[in-house]
Amino acid sequence: MLSALTWRLRRHSLSPRRDAGAVDIAERMIATRAWPDRVGELSTTARQTEPEAGGVADALVSGELIAAYAFRGGAYIFTPATADLILTVRQITRVWESPRFQRQGAFAMESWEPFRRELRQLLSDGPKTREEIAAHLAGVPRLRGLETGALGSGSDCLYKPLHWWGDICFGPAREGSATFRLRTDEATDPHADVDAVGRELVRRYLRSYAPVSEENLRYWLNAGLSVPKKRVTTWLDHLDAEIATVRIDGQDRRVLASDVDDLTGSAPDDSVRLLPCFDAWILGPGTADPLTVPPAQRVKLSSGADFLISGGVVSGVWRKRGNRLTVEVFPDRPDVPREAIEAEVRRLERVLGEDLDAGIR
Repeated sequence: MLSALTWRLRRHSLSPRRDAGAVDIAERMIATRAWPDRVGELSTTARQTEPEAGGVADALVSGELIAAYAFRGGAYIFTPATADLILTVRQITRVWESPRFQRQGAFAMESWEPFRRELRQLLSDGPKTREEIAAHLAGVPRLRGLETGALGSGSDCLYKPLHWWGDICFGPAREGSATFRLRTDEATDPHADVDAVGRELVRRYLRSYAPVSEENLRYWLNAGLSVPKKRVTTWLDHLDAEIATVRIDGQDRRVLASDVDDLTGSAPDDSVRLLPCFDAWILGPGTADPLTVPPAQRVKLSSGADFLISGGVVSGVWRKRGNRLTVEVFPDRPDVPREAIEAEVRRLERVLGEDLDAGIR
């Protein structure tokens, strides 16, 4: 097992687990998928000494956590402070100004500010569904024609920039339908120094996901947040004195210089954990990173399989159907201790509050 992953396991509160709430855990992961709903809760409880069922949902209601559109067009959960870093960087390309994006969202640039003002006014008395927003816009003469975009056309292209600007975020679901609400915290600063924010985001990423490869950075910043490669290179050059390089499996990887001794001096940790699909453990570095995901198993992970890690390496998958839980250990990982898997299954039972008929193969 790699000692480098031992350091990352500690940073993620996966080994050892922490006596911490959902907000602290979210800060350590930076961002976690908001869909499926269970991902945020299971990712959090997997990292807590005493699992706090419903902790993420409670923090979303209180505003200590928010859910908003961020990476690759998907919805993610983070603290408001982290959201401001990520969403400020997400604005760099100004993609909403492109004709293609406007066609997808069924809007025109001249409608932006009137729509923005109208939506803020509408949401001032509480969260609204897409259908409720569309119905309201149909009654506003200068905004008629935006109903199609308001109903979600083009993967919510009408709403995504408002998430990135810090105007709105997701509210509580209502009868299975998503809602949007106003951001009530200190929203994203439109005058922020984007390059300073970008450099801080790189530091945060290294603090959570080191040792980081060139591919990890491209996946997270270029593919995830659409930051131009040259911009990322400029940030890294500026941070050169703060970053060190370590050699792992024949590949150069980056780590904050202040973390080098701790990372390289860590002893291997063979802890076993059951994690939900799209957990930050694999989405942070990306499923293409062979340090954590065996290449032969990447398709399963990218397709949304719940998974098992041993020593930080994905070593199997699990699935739950009703009260039946099946854990499949990969053939090339026969050393994963069965008793450790059984302990994780019992822990999952406590988290879910139900008895499971488990099978391990």
